[in-house]
Amino acid sequence: MLINLLPDFFAALQSSDPAAAYQRYFDAHKRLLSAYWQNYVVDPDGAHFQDVVQSTVAADRSDLRAMLERTDVVSLARATEEQCATLLDTDVDVDVVLMVGVGAANAGELVVDGRGIAFVCLEHFTSVANPETQGLGLDPELVPLWLAHEIAHAVRYTSPGSRSEMRALIDAAGGYYSYWETGRHATLRELLVNEGLAVQVWVVNERADILRLFDWGVDGIISDRPDVAVAARDDALQLTNARVLPSAIAEILPGGASGADRL
Repeated sequence: MLINLLPDFFAALQSSDPAAAYQRYFDAHKRLLSAYWQNYVVDPDGAHFQDVVQSTVAADRSDLRAMLERTDVVSLARATEEQCATLLDTDVDVDVVLMVGVGAANAGELVVDGRGIAFVCLEHFTSVANPETQGLGLDPELVPLWLAHEIAHAVRYTSPGSRSEMRALIDAAGGYYSYWETGRHATLRELLVNEGLAVQVWVVNERADILRLFDWGVDGIISDRPDVAVAARDDALQLTNARVLPSAIAEILPGGASGADRL
């Protein structure tokens, strides 16, 4: 579901007391904004919340307003949401949020009450670096790229079909994702895979070692004994009844093979 917070944010800026209006805006969307602040900014109940709010509402937004006049960000977000649903074959709903942040992350993922959220902070996508908003000056054409990245995270964290460690950790935390706590309890492999990096091991020749590595969830094994490795892989897949996508099928390659040899 697409959630567009831009009108409410700009309404707060136009108030006679923007800081107080931002507080009302925060309270109206507390479920989402509280998680955003806690994960990417500061504790909204802490001493620095009002300082950040004051600088946020006082910042020059002319670059953002100009970008929104020439770019249909809502259509970009809707198209990205639809394409991701098709490409990922999603079996879970994810909230896609267009918002103006406070100069922290340009995009991110959240899980609140078991529901995945992917957001982009549009102050970073104006094509102009803005020191007052801490905007990065990214082109708005990059919004789909960043949204898709975060949608994939949200699906991975919440899909009933996900076998990721992150989903198990979030479930154990009552359906809440914490950048600080959840990631701290995830294995190194999970953190790497979560950012789209494959974990491959070189060189493994013993069947027992190969089976143990597949049980750990490595993406590929390079071996001097491909017959042993392929047999172990097939046994491991049968034992776990794993669903393996074509792009994630483990490579079994002779040790020392070059990139050209592998192609």
